[in-house]
Amino acid sequence: MPTFEYVARDASGRAVRGRAQAQDRRELAALLRRQGLFLTSVDAHEDSPSSAVRVSLRARELAEFAHHMATLLGAGLTVFAALQAVEEHSDTEDLRRLARALREEVERGSALSAALDRVCRGLPPVFVGVVQSGEATGRLDAAFQRLSAHLERELEFRRKVRDALAYPAVVLAAAAVVVGVFLVYVVPAFERVYRSAGASLPPLTQALLATSAAVRSALPGLAGVGVFFAWPALRQAGWALLGPAVTRWVEGLPAVGALVRTARAGRFLHALGAGLTGGVPLLTAVDVAARAAGWPAWSAVCRARLEGGGRLSDSLRLLPGFPPLASRFVGLGEESGRVADMVLEAARLLDREFEQRVRRLLAGLEPALTIALAVVVGGILAALYMPIFGLGRAVLRGQ
Repeated sequence: MPTFEYVARDASGRAVRGRAQAQDRRELAALLRRQGLFLTSVDAHEDSPSSAVRVSLRARELAEFAHHMATLLGAGLTVFAALQAVEEHSDTEDLRRLARALREEVERGSALSAALDRVCRGLPPVFVGVVQSGEATGRLDAAFQRLSAHLERELEFRRKVRDALAYPAVVLAAAAVVVGVFLVYVVPAFERVYRSAGASLPPLTQALLATSAAVRSALPGLAGVGVFFAWPALRQAGWALLGPAVTRWVEGLPAVGALVRTARAGRFLHALGAGLTGGVPLLTAVDVAARAAGWPAWSAVCRARLEGGGRLSDSLRLLPGFPPLASRFVGLGEESGRVADMVLEAARLLDREFEQRVRRLLAGLEPALTIALAVVVGGILAALYMPIFGLGRAVLRGQ
């Protein structure tokens, strides 16, 4: 695709120079009009690919960027002016770097969606597609409003998951520390006492001593595994290797599996609804939603049905573990001509179901963890003190 070096003027008449890639002069003029610029002269030539700065944003910063852009574009600012305002007034350095890099790309004539794709690392799959659709329809402000709402919902979902897992994680961490201290430090001390006294050990104590010896011998290996997975790249590679097996095991658990499937289907529908509402074509929106849900195989299943003339609701019914009620909601949307609205309504329904399942799971999990911890610690103490009772009886008999 040729690169054009152009001179254009903004609404105030100020000359703007830059570069942009386009098929021809007409496409370049349309691209500039969407940015609030009017083409005056142009020169076509080949150019090397852009060497844009790559910026990574946290989820909260990306949601803040989408919110700022929606507000500024809705107030009537051009894309260039909105990016300049974000750069000047942002609180974080990463957000300022992103706005600066995007502004430079737009100044050279790139579309904002193309600039985002080149500049920003780790963007959610739905982000660029919705921005691109907003450029095509001339409603970038509405596109960023939808993205802001979608990202805020994702952040809220993560917060709920963290809150739900906080108590079980603390209890399990405390249990691991207590049991680890017993096995590594306390049990060996008792073992030395038993050996010096020549005490006969019951089977439970023998099993505890064997477990303690195994844990102590495995400590260097466990430390090595912890150091190995401390690097993000190695941790990501390890999850790529073990992730499918872990996921299948988790989904096989009675209550947790249903919770995981509900959360995955909800994320899929939220991403799909955001894409459809933003004007993304159905097949593209399905691909984006499958990646957002972390289950890319769903895209192939849906595509095979849709490309064969089937309905979206029929393709959703073919997805393993997909809630039937959500598929029925999408089918109602197809019959009424409100597919995007009903997809989002089904996603909200799954959100409520997820929250109810979490509350029910925690209601039974908290006492179960407490009882399990008490049984483990009580069993260790019993195994440690049973030989002492035997030594006491032997001494009394000797007297």
